[in-house]
Amino acid sequence: MEKLLKVFQAVENIEQEKKATIFYKMGDDTFKESEQIVLEARATLKEEGLSFEEAKKLREYYKELLQANEKETKQLRKEISVGYKIIKEVKVRQENKEIEERAIKEEKNKQEEQEKKYVKRK
Repeated sequence: MEKLLKVFQAVENIEQEKKATIFYKMGDDTFKESEQIVLEARATLKEEGLSFEEAKKLREYYKELLQANEKETKQLRKEISVGYKIIKEVKVRQENKEIEERAIKEEKNKQEEQEKKYVKRK
């Protein structure tokens, strides 16, 4: 991975300094540093056995992979969020049902107790 990062950085440097090196080649010495950066980047690419175009395509390929991964991750996060909301809603409904059942049971017990009291009085 470190090898690829060096290649991608070299491509980035070449793209950033490309215009400045044109001015240097035309005789403007103020862009000598830019020319040096481009030469070092090209040497890095040469060490790795890649041309600028190959390295650029490789960078685009990995960039697309990362974007696809980010898109899929975002979609999965949405789905997980929806899943948690559904689970929460189911739990709340279940708790409400249990509370309602307890309340009905308590009411039924109260009615039975009242009926027992009423029967005892007769």
